[in-house]
Amino acid sequence: MSTRRQIIILGLLFVLTLYGCGGASVPQGAQKIGHYEGTFTSAMLFGPCQVDLYRRPSGNGTFEGSFQGTEEDVFLTIKGQMTGNNLEGTFFGEGVFAGSTISGTLTDDENSMSGTFALNTSYSVKGTWKAQRK
Repeated sequence: MSTRRQIIILGLLFVLTLYGCGGASVPQGAQKIGHYEGTFTSAMLFGPCQVDLYRRPSGNGTFEGSFQGTEEDVFLTIKGQMTGNNLEGTFFGEGVFAGSTISGTLTDDENSMSGTFALNTSYSVKGTWKAQRK
């Protein structure tokens, strides 16, 4: 196989890998309710957060987003489920924060959400978060 062909094949594999890993994990048929931006705070970490919320035809939904810490360049990815107006999810990634939990409530008018989180660390970091629809 020629070098040019090998480079093309490797490039295609790279692009397909990025597409498969980087896409939103939105269930089929779900509609985006909105994009929310706000802040999170705890005794050790604080910073901006953002959440995208989707509703399935069944009425329940999913959410995904991130917390961006300002203190130590912490970036935490969140994913979870919405049942009614209740949000329950998990932090993803490597290190001590993976598997940490987040919960919250979406207001009836769907314009804001807020809740709590608990990070799996030796310090048992717990905090609050809130976000407004943009």
